[in-house]
Amino acid sequence: MLLRRPFTLFVLTLTTGLLTARLGLAQAVPAKLSPAQLQPDARLLRSMLDQLHPGLYRHVDSIKIAKQFADLEAQWAKPQALSDAYRDLSITLAGIRDAHTYANPANQSKAVQTALFQRATCVPFHFRLIDKRMIVTSALDSVALPRGTEVTRLNDNSITSVVDTLLAATRGDGANDANRLSRLELTGLEPIETFDMLLPLFLPVGRTFTLEVKASDKATARTLTVPAVTARAREATLSTRRGGTANLKWRLNSLDGRTIRLTFPDFVTWRDAKFDWKKWLADSFNTIRQLKADAVILDLRQCEGGNDEVVTELLRYLAPKPFNRVPERMLWRVDHFAPNQLQFLDTWNPALKTMTAADFVATSDGYFERRSDRAARVPIRPHAQAFTGKVYALCSPRNSSASFQLLQELQANHIATLVGQPTGGNRRGTTGGQFVMLRLPNTGFEVDVPLIAHSPIRAQPDQGLEPDEEVAFTVEDLRTGTDPDIARVRELLRDERTER
Repeated sequence: MLLRRPFTLFVLTLTTGLLTARLGLAQAVPAKLSPAQLQPDARLLRSMLDQLHPGLYRHVDSIKIAKQFADLEAQWAKPQALSDAYRDLSITLAGIRDAHTYANPANQSKAVQTALFQRATCVPFHFRLIDKRMIVTSALDSVALPRGTEVTRLNDNSITSVVDTLLAATRGDGANDANRLSRLELTGLEPIETFDMLLPLFLPVGRTFTLEVKASDKATARTLTVPAVTARAREATLSTRRGGTANLKWRLNSLDGRTIRLTFPDFVTWRDAKFDWKKWLADSFNTIRQLKADAVILDLRQCEGGNDEVVTELLRYLAPKPFNRVPERMLWRVDHFAPNQLQFLDTWNPALKTMTAADFVATSDGYFERRSDRAARVPIRPHAQAFTGKVYALCSPRNSSASFQLLQELQANHIATLVGQPTGGNRRGTTGGQFVMLRLPNTGFEVDVPLIAHSPIRAQPDQGLEPDEEVAFTVEDLRTGTDPDIARVRELLRDERTER
């Protein structure tokens, strides 16, 4: 049973002048942060999370949360290098076991990003983690690492020990470690990747890496020295090899004339102002109708999340008849922001700063539900020309936010057959939808704080979604370029079409 105890709130009003006066220090990014800078930020973080975070005690009880923050304050009772302080903060936030609560590297100040994430401390290759085995998928031409090479040691450390060390600071929901492992892969999909960010915080990195590698399972291991590079230099080469950023956008392709695959690397619709995503969906499903396709494959394996509205639109194109969405509560901890909170908060949605108690309804268990959220949970009504054929959705541990919500709706309402590996996210509930960025004024760090907890009506297990057709992905599949998920869909379609 999870315990919820009110935390004695840090008295923000008594510290406002002190903290605001130190804002200049955050811009300078000093080589060492003093306890006088660190500890007020630790207490501010704990207080603001307790006030704002609706899922703080969902996966970890209040006793453990208190212990984690006591450990952070004890660690920050000593002077800390910026990198060490960021590492400690990341460990503490990962301990909450909520995938949307983290010191988001993309939202840090330019000074912090320059100091921590733009150095030549990155490995010169991409990789997948398969059963905690590091398998190269692509590498710079200057290093002899063909696709499928296994890296068994990094400097003096086994890959298993490296992965286990970094997992302690890797975000994820509840007990879903498969999602955390997927975040530690280097894929080129994120502006700042988790492995790049965490490795130099935990392990010393010099100008080179010493690798122990094997070309195959039966091959003799050899030692190789490769340069440490910046992420920007690595991606400049490897993204070009993938076909540039255009290769990462939404795609439609025909597999056999009757089967259409729609690939969604993400649901992020705000990065490209010229991309009319609703028109893209309308045009794509019009193409599907013109081709008289009888099967659609949604390839969501690389997709974490993004715009929740994409989920609704896809459901309207895929549902053959109206249906009710999976029942859930959308819970907030606050119905407005006080001035002494707003001074530490940024947001991409200015409307959050002006919301009032009139926008909310109090619940019997101490939360709030926003009236507009309640109104949004209406039945899904299909588009007039919605697809009525067979739908398959390819899933993976990366699906942990909006993609998790889509897969959950597709499976629960029998709209699609899920094929692949168990998902990220958590059936016990996730957070997301609206966020604020908490600025810790003394250290200059930023923490993403979700404002909405998606909570199931009935108790659910602490795990992701199980696919209807679970398919293992092996090292040999990667080496040979085999796609076992697509192969399984082809088998299912062959059987489906034979039975007609």
